[in-house]
Amino acid sequence: MKHRVVITKDLEEVKEHGNLSFPLEIASSKLSLYEDASIACHWHKEIEFLYCLKGTMEYQVNEKSYVVHPQEAVFVNANNLHAARLEKEEDCTWFAIVFDPVLLYGHENSILYQKYVGPVVNKKEISSCFLHHAKEEQKRILEGLLRIHTLYQEKEELYEMRIQNELTAIWMLLYEQLKEEISQVEIERGPQMERLKAILSYIHEHYASEILLADIAKTCGISRGECCKLFKAELKQTIFEYILRYRIEKSIPLLLKGEDTITQIAYQTGFASSSYYAHIFKRITGKTPKQIRTQS
Repeated sequence: MKHRVVITKDLEEVKEHGNLSFPLEIASSKLSLYEDASIACHWHKEIEFLYCLKGTMEYQVNEKSYVVHPQEAVFVNANNLHAARLEKEEDCTWFAIVFDPVLLYGHENSILYQKYVGPVVNKKEISSCFLHHAKEEQKRILEGLLRIHTLYQEKEELYEMRIQNELTAIWMLLYEQLKEEISQVEIERGPQMERLKAILSYIHEHYASEILLADIAKTCGISRGECCKLFKAELKQTIFEYILRYRIEKSIPLLLKGEDTITQIAYQTGFASSSYYAHIFKRITGKTPKQIRTQS
């Protein structure tokens, strides 16, 4: 069974990263273990550091797209849409450190939050930061991420405190990197991202039936042209292509379950015919629905 990110209608990931006593989790995996060798677009309230160990991936955060090579990483700020896919045919191995920023400041009335954490996590235009070895500060951040990964795997005595110390050191270096952006006049991008979330939410709710561009545009109060332009600019694909990929993604669990025919599944996931469904399925996954079904 392939991995997939479980999300709500507005794309929030349905997953607890760590727990209240220690709100941090490190996930390690390969993109090939996910459907279509990609991680679906999602967001969460926690901060994330994505570190590439082997191979290359295309990593997207809102409108920004990065090609991440081994020993490179991406900082993803809280509440930002992000997704990943293979950049080449070679598989990509990675780990992601996902944590609640409360680990850095303790409580929101603290001076640490007011001066050093809040100004970053609440800054809408600071969605992400690419990290590589070109600068000494970034090299030190990358080394710290590797140490956290090792501490989490080994879980020796005091590992939680050592991880917290490493996170604090990393945040100090990152804050220095972002100081110039923090001091700039904030560009309000909130409405734009809210419109994108509304578009995606509508698609996720209505994927099983006919979807009209006019209805999508109406949900976020903009014209059809503006709707297409916004979607393409932010997610680097057309609305139509996204709908097809989402429908294919939703059909795979039904195929593996094996209770319905392929024709029934095609209609259940919004396709007008089984032949068109099979054609799109093959184009996106490289396999036929029957081949996927026989794997279960």
